[in-house]
Amino acid sequence: MESYQSVKEKFGIHLRTLRTEKKLSLRQLALKADLNHVKIGLIESGATDLQLTTIFKLAKGLEIEPKLLLDFKL
Repeated sequence: MESYQSVKEKFGIHLRTLRTEKKLSLRQLALKADLNHVKIGLIESGATDLQLTTIFKLAKGLEIEPKLLLDFKL
Protein backbone atom coordinates (compact mmCIF):
# COMPACT_ATOMS: atom_id res chain seq x y z
CA MET A 1 0.00 0.00 0.00
CA GLU A 2 1.15 3.51 -0.81
CA SER A 3 2.28 5.79 1.99
CA TYR A 4 -0.07 8.63 2.80
CA GLN A 5 2.61 11.14 1.76
CA SER A 6 2.94 9.45 -1.62
CA VAL A 7 -0.83 9.61 -2.14
CA LYS A 8 -0.85 13.33 -1.29
CA GLU A 9 1.97 13.97 -3.75
CA LYS A 10 0.28 12.02 -6.55
CA PHE A 11 -3.01 13.82 -5.90
CA GLY A 12 -1.14 17.13 -6.08
CA ILE A 13 0.44 16.22 -9.42
CA HIS A 14 -2.98 15.22 -10.73
CA LEU A 15 -4.53 18.48 -9.52
CA ARG A 16 -1.74 20.52 -11.14
CA THR A 17 -2.22 18.64 -14.41
CA LEU A 18 -5.97 19.30 -14.41
CA ARG A 19 -5.41 22.97 -13.57
CA THR A 20 -2.81 23.52 -16.29
CA GLU A 21 -4.95 21.67 -18.86
CA LYS A 22 -7.65 24.24 -18.12
CA LYS A 23 -4.99 26.98 -18.51
CA LEU A 24 -5.67 28.30 -15.01
CA SER A 25 -3.10 29.92 -12.75
CA LEU A 26 -3.14 29.14 -9.04
CA ARG A 27 -4.79 32.51 -8.41
CA GLN A 28 -7.45 31.95 -11.07
CA LEU A 29 -8.35 28.56 -9.66
CA ALA A 30 -8.36 30.00 -6.15
CA LEU A 31 -10.89 32.65 -7.17
CA LYS A 32 -13.13 30.15 -8.96
CA ALA A 33 -12.90 27.63 -6.10
CA ASP A 34 -13.18 30.17 -3.26
CA LEU A 35 -9.88 28.95 -1.80
CA ASN A 36 -6.55 30.56 -0.99
CA HIS A 37 -3.96 30.21 -3.79
CA VAL A 38 -1.26 29.38 -1.24
CA LYS A 39 -3.37 26.47 0.04
CA ILE A 40 -3.80 25.16 -3.51
CA GLY A 41 -0.03 25.40 -4.01
CA LEU A 42 0.51 23.38 -0.83
CA ILE A 43 -1.97 20.76 -2.00
CA GLU A 44 -0.26 20.53 -5.39
CA SER A 45 3.11 19.99 -3.71
CA GLY A 46 1.70 17.32 -1.38
CA ALA A 47 2.58 19.40 1.65
CA THR A 48 -0.86 19.51 3.27
CA ASP A 49 -3.92 17.42 3.95
CA LEU A 50 -7.23 18.37 2.45
CA GLN A 51 -10.83 17.97 3.46
CA LEU A 52 -13.71 16.60 1.44
CA THR A 53 -15.15 20.11 1.17
CA THR A 54 -11.87 21.26 -0.40
CA ILE A 55 -12.15 18.54 -3.05
CA PHE A 56 -15.64 19.77 -3.91
CA LYS A 57 -14.47 23.39 -4.07
CA LEU A 58 -11.55 22.44 -6.33
CA ALA A 59 -13.89 20.48 -8.59
CA LYS A 60 -16.24 23.47 -8.79
CA GLY A 61 -13.35 25.75 -9.68
CA LEU A 62 -12.12 23.33 -12.36
CA GLU A 63 -15.69 22.83 -13.61
CA ILE A 64 -15.43 19.04 -13.31
CA GLU A 65 -17.12 16.31 -11.29
CA PRO A 66 -15.42 15.75 -7.90
CA LYS A 67 -14.83 12.08 -8.72
CA LEU A 68 -12.44 13.14 -11.51
CA LEU A 69 -10.14 14.67 -8.90
CA LEU A 70 -9.83 11.26 -7.28
CA ASP A 71 -9.27 9.43 -10.55
CA PHE A 72 -5.48 9.16 -10.51
CA LYS A 73 -2.96 6.31 -10.45
CA LEU A 74 -1.44 5.33 -7.12
